[in-house]
Amino acid sequence: MAEAGFRRKHPGGPRALMMRAVHSRRNSCRACAGEQLVPFLDLGRQPLANAFLATPDDFAGEAFYPLEVCFCETCSLVQLLDVIDPEVLFRDYIYVTGTSETMGRHNAAYARTVKRPAQSRAKRSSGRGGQQRR
Repeated sequence: MAEAGFRRKHPGGPRALMMRAVHSRRNSCRACAGEQLVPFLDLGRQPLANAFLATPDDFAGEAFYPLEVCFCETCSLVQLLDVIDPEVLFRDYIYVTGTSETMGRHNAAYARTVKRPAQSRAKRSSGRGGQQRR
Protein backbone atom coordinates (compact mmCIF):
# COMPACT_ATOMS: atom_id res chain seq x y z
CA MET A 1 0.00 0.00 0.00
CA ALA A 2 2.75 2.49 0.93
CA GLU A 3 4.57 1.37 -2.20
CA ALA A 4 1.66 2.48 -4.42
CA GLY A 5 1.64 5.92 -2.80
CA PHE A 6 5.38 6.04 -3.18
CA ARG A 7 5.19 5.33 -6.90
CA ARG A 8 2.54 7.99 -7.37
CA LYS A 9 4.82 10.63 -5.88
CA HIS A 10 8.02 9.22 -7.36
CA PRO A 11 7.64 8.22 -11.02
CA GLY A 12 11.00 6.45 -10.96
CA GLY A 13 9.83 4.28 -8.05
CA PRO A 14 12.00 3.28 -5.08
CA ARG A 15 15.07 2.62 -7.22
CA ALA A 16 15.19 6.24 -8.44
CA LEU A 17 15.18 7.50 -4.86
CA MET A 18 17.82 4.99 -3.78
CA MET A 19 20.18 6.50 -6.38
CA ARG A 20 20.15 9.76 -4.36
CA ALA A 21 21.46 10.20 -0.84
CA VAL A 22 18.53 10.01 1.58
CA HIS A 23 20.54 11.27 4.55
CA SER A 24 23.30 13.87 4.75
CA ARG A 25 24.85 15.94 7.53
CA ARG A 26 25.46 19.68 7.44
CA ASN A 27 28.79 21.04 8.61
CA SER A 28 27.65 24.67 8.81
CA CYS A 29 24.81 26.58 10.45
CA ARG A 30 21.52 26.85 8.57
CA ALA A 31 21.20 30.54 9.46
CA CYS A 32 24.67 32.10 9.46
CA ALA A 33 26.84 29.44 7.77
CA GLY A 34 29.07 29.46 10.87
CA GLU A 35 30.99 26.32 11.71
CA GLN A 36 31.04 26.64 15.51
CA LEU A 37 28.39 23.97 16.06
CA VAL A 38 28.17 22.29 19.44
CA PRO A 39 26.08 19.12 19.91
CA PHE A 40 24.21 19.16 23.23
CA LEU A 41 21.50 16.51 22.98
CA ASP A 42 21.94 13.19 21.19
CA LEU A 43 18.78 11.09 21.01
CA GLY A 44 20.45 8.35 18.98
CA ARG A 45 18.91 6.89 15.86
CA GLN A 46 15.14 7.47 15.61
CA PRO A 47 12.39 6.64 13.11
CA LEU A 48 10.89 9.54 11.16
CA ALA A 49 8.18 11.46 13.00
CA ASN A 50 4.52 11.19 12.10
CA ALA A 51 4.91 8.22 9.77
CA PHE A 52 1.91 6.21 10.89
CA LEU A 53 2.74 2.65 9.95
CA ALA A 54 -0.07 0.19 9.33
CA THR A 55 1.40 -3.31 9.41
CA PRO A 56 4.09 -5.22 11.30
CA ASP A 57 5.98 -5.46 8.00
CA ASP A 58 6.06 -1.64 7.84
CA PHE A 59 7.64 -1.54 11.31
CA ALA A 60 10.19 -4.22 10.44
CA GLY A 61 11.41 -2.23 7.44
CA GLU A 62 11.32 1.21 9.06
CA ALA A 63 14.49 3.29 8.64
CA PHE A 64 16.14 5.08 11.56
CA TYR A 65 18.20 8.29 11.34
CA PRO A 66 20.44 10.23 13.74
CA LEU A 67 18.67 12.80 15.92
CA GLU A 68 21.22 15.14 17.48
CA VAL A 69 20.49 18.72 18.49
CA CYS A 70 23.26 21.31 18.03
CA PHE A 71 23.85 24.92 19.08
CA CYS A 72 25.57 27.46 16.81
CA GLU A 73 27.99 29.51 18.90
CA THR A 74 28.01 32.24 16.23
CA CYS A 75 24.28 33.08 16.00
CA SER A 76 22.74 30.93 18.80
CA LEU A 77 20.45 28.94 16.49
CA VAL A 78 19.51 25.53 17.87
CA GLN A 79 19.20 23.08 15.00
CA LEU A 80 19.47 19.58 13.63
CA LEU A 81 22.46 19.04 11.37
CA ASP A 82 21.20 15.77 9.90
CA VAL A 83 19.16 16.34 6.76
CA ILE A 84 16.68 13.80 5.43
CA ASP A 85 15.56 14.01 1.80
CA PRO A 86 12.14 15.77 1.94
CA GLU A 87 10.65 13.17 -0.40
CA VAL A 88 11.46 10.53 2.22
CA LEU A 89 10.75 12.69 5.28
CA PHE A 90 7.25 13.70 4.18
CA ARG A 91 6.28 10.61 2.17
CA ASP A 92 3.99 9.22 4.89
CA TYR A 93 3.56 12.45 6.83
CA ILE A 94 -0.12 12.80 7.63
CA TYR A 95 -0.20 15.97 9.75
CA VAL A 96 0.18 19.24 7.83
CA THR A 97 -0.22 22.43 9.88
CA GLY A 98 -1.91 24.42 7.13
CA THR A 99 -4.76 21.92 6.89
CA SER A 100 -5.58 21.77 10.60
CA GLU A 101 -8.42 24.08 11.65
CA THR A 102 -7.54 23.49 15.31
CA MET A 103 -3.96 24.68 14.78
CA GLY A 104 -5.20 27.65 12.74
CA ARG A 105 -7.46 28.76 15.61
CA HIS A 106 -4.69 28.20 18.15
CA ASN A 107 -2.16 30.20 16.11
CA ALA A 108 -4.63 33.09 15.61
CA ALA A 109 -5.38 33.21 19.36
CA TYR A 110 -1.68 33.07 20.20
CA ALA A 111 -0.93 35.90 17.76
CA ARG A 112 -3.60 38.07 19.46
CA THR A 113 -2.13 37.23 22.87
CA VAL A 114 1.39 38.17 21.81
CA LYS A 115 0.25 41.28 19.94
CA ARG A 116 -1.48 42.91 22.97
CA PRO A 117 1.64 43.37 25.15
CA ALA A 118 3.63 44.57 22.13
CA GLN A 119 0.96 47.20 21.36
CA SER A 120 0.91 48.31 25.02
CA ARG A 121 4.70 48.76 25.02
CA ALA A 122 4.49 50.72 21.77
CA LYS A 123 1.81 53.04 23.22
CA ARG A 124 3.83 53.61 26.41
CA SER A 125 7.00 54.43 24.52
CA SER A 126 5.20 56.72 22.03
CA GLY A 127 3.80 58.74 24.97
CA ARG A 128 7.36 59.70 25.92
CA GLY A 129 8.14 61.65 22.81
CA GLY A 130 9.31 58.57 20.96
CA GLN A 131 11.96 57.67 23.54
CA GLN A 132 12.42 53.99 24.15
CA ARG A 133 12.30 52.59 27.65
CA ARG A 134 15.69 51.32 28.80
